[in-house]
Amino acid sequence: MPPDQLRLEQVLAEYAWAAFHIWDGTQRGIFPKGTFELTGGVALCGVLGTARGGAWWRSAKHTGCISEFVADVDAMLAKDTEVSVVHARVPPSVPAGEVVSDPPLG
Repeated sequence: MPPDQLRLEQVLAEYAWAAFHIWDGTQRGIFPKGTFELTGGVALCGVLGTARGGAWWRSAKHTGCISEFVADVDAMLAKDTEVSVVHARVPPSVPAGEVVSDPPLG
């Protein structure tokens, strides 16, 4: 494995480990409800939303992760994907409900 890939996977594992502890603390009531979604979950989904981060997560989530944590992260990733698709298709300058056509190529 190339050194850069090894470093990336280590960083991703550290993000996931830190996010897990925030998720766990939120589940146990140590942190207020919604803390994971507003802090560690956002940071983790930011890196897992990249091509290489997503590839790592698709493999890593099946090894040593609690299924409830995986489900919550996957739900956040799905929600981020839905929001990204909507934002990618409708420029902020377009009023709600207005039909937008793709610009011509070239």
